Amino acid sequence: MALSTRLTPYLDTMISPQTRERVIQQLLHLAVSRPYLSSYLAVFLFFAFLPLLGLTVSVIFLAVILGATAAFWVGVALVITAGFLTVAAMLATCVYVYLLGVFIVGRWCRNMFLPEAAEAAEGRVEVRHRQREREKPVKMEGEEEEEDGSHDDSPSTPRVAPGNRSFTDVVLNETLLTGGEDPEREKMRRDIERSLK
Repeated sequence: MALSTRLTPYLDTMISPQTRERVIQQLLHLAVSRPYLSSYLAVFLFFAFLPLLGLTVSVIFLAVILGATAAFWVGVALVITAGFLTVAAMLATCVYVYLLGVFIVGRWCRNMFLPEAAEAAEGRVEVRHRQREREKPVKMEGEEEEEDGSHDDSPSTPRVAPGNRSFTDVVLNETLLTGGEDPEREKMRRDIERSLK
């Protein structure tokens, strides 16, 4: 009696009293309407109660164990992965800062100790800009004279279309803009000219 009074509140939290009353009424109705079937089910449940209880308890226990084990191993995997991710982030940051520092120091050294190279790099940009300016169609004085019909016999420098400039013109142009001629570049230019002849 004392055990049932102690278990009743727990039972009420799991199954409401109205639901319990309805199930009991349905079982009594089944026992009255079908006495042979209900008596067989009662005997069967009497002998099968312990195995069914053991199965239910083992399934619940196994589910709890598997859930706890899965949670444990997921936690271990997260801790290991977090460690690897931290090391990867530190390595990536160190390598990036190192490469950025090498680039900045290298550019500073080039500008400090090799100003010609820095000026040549800037000169290449200027050469490209001037080449684009030259490729724009511009009327020259010689063209105006030809339109008027008067021809000047004085020798003048031949004009070359922007698309038909030779390698020598481009190298000479770059040499004049960068303020000097590199011996290796001059040697390479001569070798190319010999191979083209």
